[in-house]
This record gives sequence, C-alpha cells and structure tokens, in this order.
Amino acid sequence: MIEIGTKAPDFSSVDSDGKPISLSQFSGKVVVLYFYPRANTPGCTREGISFRDNIRWFNDRDVVVLGVSTDSPAAQKKFKDKYSLNFTMVSDKGKTVSKAYGVLSPTGTASRTTFLIGKDGNVAYVFTKVRPDGHAQEVINKISELGLRPHAKSTRSKHLCRTLKIPANPAGA
Repeated sequence: MIEIGTKAPDFSSVDSDGKPISLSQFSGKVVVLYFYPRANTPGCTREGISFRDNIRWFNDRDVVVLGVSTDSPAAQKKFKDKYSLNFTMVSDKGKTVSKAYGVLSPTGTASRTTFLIGKDGNVAYVFTKVRPDGHAQEVINKISELGLRPHAKSTRSKHLCRTLKIPANPAGA
C-alpha cells in the first residue's frame, strides 16, 4: 500500500462515461481518491451517498472527489445515475489503479481504502478499513485537521467588486 508522504501514483483510465481520466489532470488540487469494492452494493451505496450529500463542502474548497472500483464504466454509470452521485467515478476494470495503490483484494475487487492527496501530489493521509457510514465526514474532518484546504472559496469579494464596479485585482494591489 502507498504510504503517507510518497508521491501518489498517476494513472490513466476511464470514467463512468467512458471518457479518459488521469490523476495528473488534477495537479495542484487536493484529491480524495476513494476505492470501493463494488457498485450497487449496500456498503458502497452508503459510502457514495455520504460523499454525494457532502459534495458542496468539497466543491467549495476545490477538493476533487474520485470514486474508484474495478467495475466496468457501464456498471458505474448505472450506479451513479441510480443514486445521483455527483462526483467522478473511475473504472479500474483492468485493476491497474488498485494494484498501483496496493488495495487490490484477493477477491479481485478494490479494498475499501481512501487516499488524501495534497496539492503537491503526495499522499497526505490514508484511511484503511473504512466504514462506509459517515466516511465523507471523516474525510472532511481530516482535510481540515491537516490544513489541506481548510477554508471555502470566497466569492463575496468578487461580488462586492462587481457591485461597486471596481476591478477585483486593481493595479498595484
């Protein structure tokens, strides 16, 4: 398994829509890379819903959430649509991502493990033996504790500048 402080392995795969996706396309962002065993199973559904229900917190802080399983893109699409999951699902049908992160179980599915990847591309924290219920809140707490992205993006100052008709970044500021 990948350890804290090491460079997170880049990967190339496809998402639930069959579009190419790689970790490197999120360079400079905090990434929650959560592995789950199988789409449409009770535990994986509860975990996915936990992230879905908290996605605004992640989005407001420019944190990317990626769910990874060894399911096909079609199986993930069905899962995503059925439960209105509002984040990217990565298909690891070839099991290369799960192997690279050391989470491929003897049954051939990914073990329930979450990696927090910092803006520098290094693993900041690893959750092992994840309990699906409330996992997103556990991740939020750890992101805040580690100071990876503790504050929401502010749109107030941009709005105020537009209202007052002054440039958001005046020269010399």
